[in-house]
Amino acid sequence: MSDKEIKENKRIRIAGMGRRLLAFLFDIAIVAILSAVLWTTVGGNYLLKAFGTQEVVQEELVFVADSGLISYSTDEEGYITNAAFYTGEYAYDSGMNYKKSDTSSTNDEQKEELGYGAILYLDMCWDSFTGFFHDDTRVESTVTVSENGEDVTYSQSEYYTPLNFGVKLLGLPDPSLITLADIQEKGEDALDDESHFFKWVLGNDGLPDVSQKPIVTEKAFPNGKPYSEEILSQMKAVFLVEGNSYSGIYYDMYTNIIGQEYYATRNNTYNLHNWLSLAVFYLPLSFIFFFLIPICFKDGQTLGKKLLGICLIGKNGYAINWVEHILHPLVVTIIVCTSVMIPWNYMMPYIGILMFMVLCIICYMFGFLSKGTNKMLDDRIAGTYVIDAKSSIWFASKEVEEEYESSHSTLRPKSGFFDEISPEENAHYALMDSILDLSTIDKNRKEAAAITSFDEFESQGVEVKEGLLEETEKQAEEAKKKHSKGQGE
Repeated sequence: MSDKEIKENKRIRIAGMGRRLLAFLFDIAIVAILSAVLWTTVGGNYLLKAFGTQEVVQEELVFVADSGLISYSTDEEGYITNAAFYTGEYAYDSGMNYKKSDTSSTNDEQKEELGYGAILYLDMCWDSFTGFFHDDTRVESTVTVSENGEDVTYSQSEYYTPLNFGVKLLGLPDPSLITLADIQEKGEDALDDESHFFKWVLGNDGLPDVSQKPIVTEKAFPNGKPYSEEILSQMKAVFLVEGNSYSGIYYDMYTNIIGQEYYATRNNTYNLHNWLSLAVFYLPLSFIFFFLIPICFKDGQTLGKKLLGICLIGKNGYAINWVEHILHPLVVTIIVCTSVMIPWNYMMPYIGILMFMVLCIICYMFGFLSKGTNKMLDDRIAGTYVIDAKSSIWFASKEVEEEYESSHSTLRPKSGFFDEISPEENAHYALMDSILDLSTIDKNRKEAAAITSFDEFESQGVEVKEGLLEETEKQAEEAKKKHSKGQGE
């Protein structure tokens, strides 16, 4: 049948898009929940250990910890735990120890300590840039940066130098351009950055000593004490700006660490292990709920379809054949499995999930544009329709439909699927047809006119009723014998 014939067929009612969506969400929720439970229990406790995931994670954590840019603790076995990114709640106290300050305190001394947070970031970034990044063999051997609109490549030892830390990161003036006359004329302004927070240290010759870590200017710390909360906040913002988006020298160095090939390779391995441990459960469960279960039901129903009373029919308007029975759930299973078909990686761990969502949207767009038949992508590929099983009538084949029509064309059957017409049902409908047969009305009218009393009418009615019942039972028995003989042959 064509789509137009299916829509005009009064015996078939197309299932609505809402019910189809609910049925799909029910099935996918079962698969997702079972997969998540198995992933977090069996997968986490056994599969990830078997893959050696913990060792991979420790390698990347040790790499970041060695940079000095994170806080962390270790457990009894020496594994790094509680690794954390330094935020603005950390300060630097007078004893040169890192401590956590109460930023909401009204105590002037604690507020004053918060100002040393900028020094904490300065110390961490200097040590990491000139030490870890410069010397560690795990850091990439070349660095490509953009200068004056062009990409310039440096070696590891050429780029991670005290000079570049001051000039490229802090924005201090190039020491080679500073003269004694500039220092005598401008004083501290000749050595500091544009924000006047940090400056070069003068060497014995009176010129900037680039081998020494830059220090805080007198303007920011008069007499060694910060004088303005606004200045302190601006100093910290040089290294870290928090909010919806992070920025600053410290944040850039942190992202540099996790962007290194050494870290990215291990993070890819970690994501791959997680993907494998999930796919081990998700793929078989998807195969069971979206392919095997519909194959087991004669109308291609998943648990969600059966719960909501919808099912499949073939493109000819009759029950699905074996090709449609296999092809439709196979297409749906492939779509569902796309969410884990692509291995997760460091740059895009959820690309498979995005592909799955895009395919689902495309499928439903096909349904909305199908002009009343709600044929989605899977239906178009398999050549099927999804109908309301509770209010539709469909037959196994055209022969079964013709047999039904020839036996009792005056009656509409109950909703549901008809794969054959039973002898009892044939006899029942034959009786009903004979009762509704208008050709006998004249005969019955004449018989009624000949009756002279109510008792006679009642006795004849009983005889007629008993006669009809006897005739019906006889027809049913003959039809049953005929049906049994046909099955025996």
